[in-house]
Amino acid sequence: MLLAGGAIALSGLWATGTFGQSALAAAKRPSYRAKLSDAQLVDLFERAQQELKATTAFHIGSWHMDTASWAVDLDIGRISFVTKTGTNVHAPVQVIGTRLKSDRTWLWAWDNPSIPSACAADTRRVRAFGTRQGIAALSEAKIAASEADAWKYTALAAHLAAANGAYRGVAGKTEVFMTFGMVTMEGASGAPAPE
Repeated sequence: MLLAGGAIALSGLWATGTFGQSALAAAKRPSYRAKLSDAQLVDLFERAQQELKATTAFHIGSWHMDTASWAVDLDIGRISFVTKTGTNVHAPVQVIGTRLKSDRTWLWAWDNPSIPSACAADTRRVRAFGTRQGIAALSEAKIAASEADAWKYTALAAHLAAANGAYRGVAGKTEVFMTFGMVTMEGASGAPAPE
């Protein structure tokens, strides 16, 4: 399945991550096995959103993701961007969820038959966390959600999976919220882009 679109105007949070390495090494992924207090949960969601905001600025500032066109190939699990200067940017992708603007519903990727299982691993991590913490919004397949809620869930997924970034693409009437892994870049000539 291929999703694609042109550059979209920034709305809320957009992307996150650090170029060339994950925000947290895979070995340092947070597990949160113990039940967190309400105050700890609020702090965790806030921290995840702040991480997303901080690293969003990096991606936009370093390779202009905010003006790049994009495409996702779910068959191979890859998101690709092409910047206005012709630089090609690629990364492994995970779909977190989809949001229909018309009825403000969110469907987690782990329950979406259109999303290959291999592209929904990060969302299963969120579901497991939600089940352990007793948070229905993270463990029920389809829920009501604002755009801010969708970004909050995506930020949490990026944090829990130590993802390198997050992105929201629009495919028709559907907003697709995704996380991505290590970014690779090629200049317009096909050679690695200078860092």
